[in-house]
Amino acid sequence: MWLNKVLRFFSPPDKILVNEAMSLNLKEVAVFGCGDLGLAIVQRLDEAQIRISSWFDSSIPEGEHRLLGKPIKPASEVVNMDSAAFLIIASEAYAEEIMQQCRNRGFEGRFISLETWL
Repeated sequence: MWLNKVLRFFSPPDKILVNEAMSLNLKEVAVFGCGDLGLAIVQRLDEAQIRISSWFDSSIPEGEHRLLGKPIKPASEVVNMDSAAFLIIASEAYAEEIMQQCRNRGFEGRFISLETWL
């Protein structure tokens, strides 16, 4: 546990989260968050050849939206995900709140976040 805290201090959060997905041998994940951390995670996932099944953000209104050539969905659509899915939470400050919102919206999959990594 203490080693994880030391590594977190010296490692960028996007690297930590993508490495966790890689350690689980995931071929596909969803991402929640389109801020700086979300952008960095998506780029690292592309480099790691892990497919992004969905990309969500709470500030995206209904309709067609794209970022880095990938579609972005409003947070309300997280309920449509498979219960076996993994969702990377691209937030350091609001990870717990986002995970609770996703659960409240009906998401039944697993989270990868800095909160769960520690």
